[in-house]
Amino acid sequence: MRYALTRTVAPTTYPVTVEEARRHLRVDGTEEDALIQTYIIAATELTETFTCRQLMPATYALRIDRFPPVIIVPKPPLQSVTSIAYLDSQGASQTLTVTTDYIVDSNSEPGRITTPFSTVWPVSYDQMNAVTVTFVAGYTGAGTVPESLKAAIKLMVGDMFQNRETTLEKPIQENPTLKALMWDHVRCGIGIGGDNTSASWQQEWLT
Repeated sequence: MRYALTRTVAPTTYPVTVEEARRHLRVDGTEEDALIQTYIIAATELTETFTCRQLMPATYALRIDRFPPVIIVPKPPLQSVTSIAYLDSQGASQTLTVTTDYIVDSNSEPGRITTPFSTVWPVSYDQMNAVTVTFVAGYTGAGTVPESLKAAIKLMVGDMFQNRETTLEKPIQENPTLKALMWDHVRCGIGIGGDNTSASWQQEWLT
């Protein structure tokens, strides 16, 4: 099922601090802090793109055309579902009630949303993006982000810091250490309705 995913509230912090990156880089002064922060942001974004995860807390709006049997929530880990709104069969906006109209599984990765036993989703208006799921994704803080992902970010920061104006002899995606650090955390290739979809770009990166 096609869907649109928009980040409405960005994270305010990153998994790796400038001080931690400085220690990794063995840089003593603070003159390069602005540049190091830029590399931390870029490395975090690359890690999130590759693993299909959200590392630090952020709010997203997931828009789908209709209700599938199970809504698979992208960008794990899922912290909470803020709201589920939809256009009813008359085109009027409605908001569902948690536990009564839907239940959330935030333990699975990706998270799941479905209806309680013996109930079904309401009929939505026949229109694109008729259903909007607003949710918060990400680990609760830097301390709960897996150390392997933080190590991958530091490794990429080191590569960018040391090779800021040249092409790397060995591209990052071919770095076996990076692949080993991130592989177990990849959660790509699962559709919104629970169907398995192709993730050939990601497989190319790993092979």
